[in-house]
Amino acid sequence: MNDGFKSAPLDLQEIISTVKESEYATLTRAGMPVANPLFHYFKPSAPTIDIATGLAYPSKADRVRDNPRLGLLLGSSVHAYDPIAMLEAGQPADRNLQDQPIVAIAAMGAVRDRDLQANTDKYVDLFLDEHPAIGPSDWQTMRTMTNYWVRIWVECTPVKIWWWPDGNIEDPPCVWENEIRTYPNSDTKPNGVKTPRANWPAEDWRERAESVVARFPQPVLTSLTPDGFPIPLPTQRAERTRNGFRLALPATAVERIDGQASLSFGALATFTGEIIGDQFVVHRLIGNLPSVFQNAGDEHKAMATRQSLELARRNQKMPLIRQGAYFAEV
Repeated sequence: MNDGFKSAPLDLQEIISTVKESEYATLTRAGMPVANPLFHYFKPSAPTIDIATGLAYPSKADRVRDNPRLGLLLGSSVHAYDPIAMLEAGQPADRNLQDQPIVAIAAMGAVRDRDLQANTDKYVDLFLDEHPAIGPSDWQTMRTMTNYWVRIWVECTPVKIWWWPDGNIEDPPCVWENEIRTYPNSDTKPNGVKTPRANWPAEDWRERAESVVARFPQPVLTSLTPDGFPIPLPTQRAERTRNGFRLALPATAVERIDGQASLSFGALATFTGEIIGDQFVVHRLIGNLPSVFQNAGDEHKAMATRQSLELARRNQKMPLIRQGAYFAEV
């Protein structure tokens, strides 16, 4: 077992286990960083930080199989204007975001999809334990949302971590580097042809850009470090330009290079393109993932079809959606 992360400072492990909002960044085959807002799962002394993606939309895991380098950004200010994150209990829209810790992580990922029943049991129990305010409170309704609960896990082994206990990333960070240099491999790649990439709906990027800057003025920029990790970091301000956005970038100690990048406005929008100095040039807007909490409509049917195809590729049956099975094992 990879136990290297257990040597990380206890205060850092506590921050990672307490802060729930995060950006998760992976690399396409063409080397484009793509960041997604999601939840991570970690308990102090665990060897990895874990994230999960739906079987019906596996790209966040597929990219890790092709290139295990990934990045994470953790902090309560990361999704400060994210309407989904605001559903969390006890998080009013005007909450104080000053002096809150921020953590940036370069990690190596390993995909786990060999046992989708075990994956689903783990996700159901951890999600309901940590996020009871999200989704319908009636479990009988929630358990029918099969497009959501069936999950692929990605175990993220930290390579290097930068963190700012007071949240000011212009200050010199605390830094920790993992002592190990051998990382776990992903489960064997499923047989057959990948499910075709989903073309979820997206309007012209310019239309979305006009609205998101006003609602989310400090987006997250994901760019590459010189050693090839996609590291998300918050910006100080974004202004709309003809070709994209002008960014006020903090003078961070995390070294990054110009080139392919993505700009994430939480759940509101993610743009891919390139960063040159303080100019982010947009190439495209990533389409909206359909609501995972819907059980009808053409997009729901498309999700269900994709999930069936991915189950068949892995020669696995549809998992049961149940509570308590994972906690009964741990």
